Amino acid sequence: MTGVDLNPFAAAIARFRLLVAALKACDINNLRDAPDFKIDVAVGDSLLWGARSGQLAGMEAAATASDRQFLYRTEHATDLQRVFGKQYAAVVGNPPYIVCRDAVLSQQYRDRFGSCHRQYSLGVPFTERFFELALAPDHLGMPAGFVGMITSNAFMKREFGKRLIEKYIPTWDLTHVIDTSGAYIPGHGTPTVILLGRHRRPVAPTIRTVMGIRGEPAVPNDPREGLVWSAILAQIDEAGSESDFITSDDTDRERFRTHPWSIGGGGSADLKAKIEAKSTRMKSQIDSIGSLVYTRSDDAYLAPAGTHVRFGIDCRYTRPMIEGGSVRDWATSTSVEALFPYDPDLQAHAEPAVIRRLWPFYQHLIARREITGSQLEIGLTWFEYNRFLRDRFRSDLLIAFSNISTHNHFVLNRGETVFNAHAPVIRLPDGASVDDHLALLGPLNSSVACFWMKQVCFDKGLAGAGNMGKTEEWRKDFEFDGTKLQQLPLPVGEAPLELARILDALGCELSAQQPAAVCRESSPTVERLRAAGVVAERLFSEMVAWQEELDWA
Repeated sequence: MTGVDLNPFAAAIARFRLLVAALKACDINNLRDAPDFKIDVAVGDSLLWGARSGQLAGMEAAATASDRQFLYRTEHATDLQRVFGKQYAAVVGNPPYIVCRDAVLSQQYRDRFGSCHRQYSLGVPFTERFFELALAPDHLGMPAGFVGMITSNAFMKREFGKRLIEKYIPTWDLTHVIDTSGAYIPGHGTPTVILLGRHRRPVAPTIRTVMGIRGEPAVPNDPREGLVWSAILAQIDEAGSESDFITSDDTDRERFRTHPWSIGGGGSADLKAKIEAKSTRMKSQIDSIGSLVYTRSDDAYLAPAGTHVRFGIDCRYTRPMIEGGSVRDWATSTSVEALFPYDPDLQAHAEPAVIRRLWPFYQHLIARREITGSQLEIGLTWFEYNRFLRDRFRSDLLIAFSNISTHNHFVLNRGETVFNAHAPVIRLPDGASVDDHLALLGPLNSSVACFWMKQVCFDKGLAGAGNMGKTEEWRKDFEFDGTKLQQLPLPVGEAPLELARILDALGCELSAQQPAAVCRESSPTVERLRAAGVVAERLFSEMVAWQEELDWA
């Protein structure tokens, strides 16, 4: 983070590349020699230094005194006080994106910065800090300071960014939101966004928005001449312009007041708004959505199918374990079983064979923790799951989905199956029929739902230098979380029930033809496996055809 004397501010955009490269390389000399930049000191973590403006009225100077501050041995009190004891005409930088793993320090950040929410990235409090360090306008004619930062775009769609977006950003004069996730930045794999603004109340009703359409098709020989970055520089001052890579336009500020942000180019944001305009939200049709089981010790409970039986455990105390990657093509498949230490009433049951199987893990199992305490402190036995949602498990019908995947994969489950944290479940109200579930399952598995989910859910992407240049958009992973899925728009009127019935039946048939299912029935032979493969290929082709019908419907 750097205090900068810079005029005009628009030149900061062109100099971002120099700043980011120098910060990444820790090349302080390069920063000092950069044109128009004045840097006092390079500081790794400065969030807790000094009092916030107005926090201790009339006592800021005393609060920032060297003897009142905690210091690491590598830090210099006088330099810290000189840099963070004042405000700047312009603040430019590249904050860290990591999550603070130190519980005490993380709580200090929460106490100091109101934007910290859930398991936040440090990019969130640093965004608040950047605007604090910029000069605020006063009645004597002091103009508002400028802020420019390139930061991780995770806050735009992940839950930890909700408070920053809805409570803090609306109070600042954000002027530019520039999607740089598709640009090639050497050694910089995290998808990013550039935010430009001023430390004052919003002025204009719109925000200049550069919206990504597609990423860099290949690693450029000269990153400065990358196609995406060149398009950003060429179009940022041209509202209404569009190229193969970005759309540049002025967007209504109101769109940036609610979480999550959707800044897809090529008309994506407008299409999302149209879909939402004539629809109902999924939360009005469901009872709950979320994980079914957290063991917090999968190594102790999980094993390949048949393993637990060989240890003398009755099959009543095992269940198939479905993981996120096992939910595909309207069906589930798994070769993993979980110990299930519960009786028919779903109360923790100390079956001797189960206890013997888990005993080697005793010390690890009692150390598992929830937010309110350890396994024993919250009233659980040492051998049961760390979290078990019994009401969901008792349901005869559940819709399960993969929460980290390239596309939307939802499936109707009809049996007592254990789903792990990467395969959350949707529970409908009591009394909901199979048709009620299928009427929801159809839209959930449609291409329209896939489009909407990719607009609002976090794009984990193909980030990293090793993946740059890969253009297979279908390989990008998204994090489909339950909070956002509750807002999924569903069509008003008759649901595509018959199409969902057909695809659900074909998915079950296809699952029965997989090698694992064939081997469970009897000893496999080459002939049986080949015959099952032929049937599976036919069924999959039929499903592709019916899926296209569903998408058109």
